[in-house]
Amino acid sequence: MPYPFLDVTRNGVESVAVAALAITILFLVICVVAVFVDHAIGRLGSKDAR
Repeated sequence: MPYPFLDVTRNGVESVAVAALAITILFLVICVVAVFVDHAIGRLGSKDAR
């Protein structure tokens, strides 16, 4: 199995649910950070154009 931390028979439902939730939260945080960085770069670019 390529993702052993998602093996329900070996780790149990609770452990897999926690791992999946943690991965989801991590990706959401990365997305929010990427949006903030994009907005910051956009603001810097608009100041240079003036």
